[in-house]
Order: sequence, then structure tokens, then C-alpha cells
Amino acid sequence: MSTYSLYWKIDTRFVRISSIALPKAQAVRTFQSMLLGGLHLGACLRPIKHGELYAKLILVPAMNRDYEDAASLLEDWNAGKDFKVIGRTTMCNKADYERYNDSNCLVILYKSQTKGIRIQ
Repeated sequence: MSTYSLYWKIDTRFVRISSIALPKAQAVRTFQSMLLGGLHLGACLRPIKHGELYAKLILVPAMNRDYEDAASLLEDWNAGKDFKVIGRTTMCNKADYERYNDSNCLVILYKSQTKGIRIQ
């Protein structure tokens, strides 16, 4: 039986954004409740594949900032501006990420959380 999880499409690749792995029927129910909890509609449900990218950390712009393109987001990220950890009140910037990183990739959502950029 296949297990499913939540994914976000970044460029041409799908990045797993949840540690939850469930049978399809249960994953659908969980996915719907996570959407209501603030995860954006750009996420999708897919079968889990071995060796795929997994983002333990998902950030959104803090302090009411938003970006129209990835270049301006990366400029602020490299300048050390804070971003909010999705679903929490915790803030994170590039220095924090480099100091405490234990994930294989980070995803930052932008353009009203309809697009994302992957940082490794």
C-alpha cells in the first residue's frame, strides 16, 4: 500500500513539506485539516518516493513583507532579514539557518504564498 504526504512544487520538482506519511484516505483527511490550519492551497498530495527532497523548514516573509519575484526575496535573505517559520511565531534568518540547519533543504514561500523557492 502506498503512503502519501504533502508536497509543494518548486520550479519543476516536488518537495515534500510534511513528515506525515499516511494511507491515501487518511492523508486526504489530514491534508484538508492542514489547509484549514494555514497551509496554502499550492500544496498537493502525492505518493512518497524514496530519496526525494524533504523540507523540514518552511518560511514566509515576516513583518508584512511579500515578494513578487525570487530575486528580491533572495536579496533580503542574503541581507539577513527575518522570515517567519510557517505555523509558528518563531523567526529565522540566513545566519540562524546556517547555524542550526539540520534539514536537507529549506523552502521560502512568496507572492502571497503561491510560489516558493528552495534553498539548499
